[in-house]
Amino acid sequence: MATHPAPRLDFILDSPFPAVYAEKGVVSFRLTTPFRSGELAGLTAIEGDFVTSSIPDQAIFKLSDGACQQFTGKRIPSNELHLGLNAITLGASQLHQHALFSSELQAYFSWMTYSFRQLLSNARIRC
Repeated sequence: MATHPAPRLDFILDSPFPAVYAEKGVVSFRLTTPFRSGELAGLTAIEGDFVTSSIPDQAIFKLSDGACQQFTGKRIPSNELHLGLNAITLGASQLHQHALFSSELQAYFSWMTYSFRQLLSNARIRC
């Protein structure tokens, strides 16, 4: 780099050499949902190893009664999302009717499960 300008375009196929600093098509977003007071009473946290380069394979749903529900999915790189199993979506689909949860939180988990599955099914489409 001292004697040559930075390249305008670089193509490296999953190289172990750390030359790539960005990828075409990477989308990162934060899902923020406002809940009214009391709607989240049954859930205290969702924790896991969440990174932008892959879908999470571990998620722990912490409930207000002190119980923890752990879900194990299948981690897969973000360029092949449809081959993995998202632990958050798995937890939401299995807990969406939990007795501790308000009807609003149950509906939100149902929506999350449906929406993320739709998103992943659309990820298979290549342009």
